Amino acid sequence: MRPWFLTTLLSLPGCEQARQHAGLKPLDMALHDQAVARGIRVVGLETIVDQFTAMASLPVDTELAWLRANLSLYPRIEDLTETLLQLYLQRRISATWELSQALAGPLALTAGQLKHVQEALVVRRNRNMRDAALPLLAAGGAFVAIGALHLPGRDGLVQLLRDKGYTVTAVE
Repeated sequence: MRPWFLTTLLSLPGCEQARQHAGLKPLDMALHDQAVARGIRVVGLETIVDQFTAMASLPVDTELAWLRANLSLYPRIEDLTETLLQLYLQRRISATWELSQALAGPLALTAGQLKHVQEALVVRRNRNMRDAALPLLAAGGAFVAIGALHLPGRDGLVQLLRDKGYTVTAVE
């Protein structure tokens, strides 16, 4: 197994694992199922292969550093997950990168490694998702759901869509 794959396995806290073992679905799958039940067409902006390819594009030393950092955070994954949720609810999504780095302590990724992770897992994917969303948005009536880390910043989907002339408004 590649280090990035092990890292993804460590990102799911015990409480979410228990929910899934009890038959509850993750949020993205629950949204998908609700849309399908209402007769709404669902289109992915990327595939699982796209996601795996992005992770596999990281240099091996970055993958290993990312794995070490996640191993150091794993004993606190429940607290970290709750803190990330609170940052999301407070609309402080950008702070999640800094928080993870600070908590990883001496095992945190170097600035260069963090840049590789952000470029591969957020920036490039955001551009690809924007490009996939544009024809859907142009056709009208589209609802786009993406992970929170893809929203903020100058390379976030919000700004990328605004740069294409769209008005993006937060839903409360």
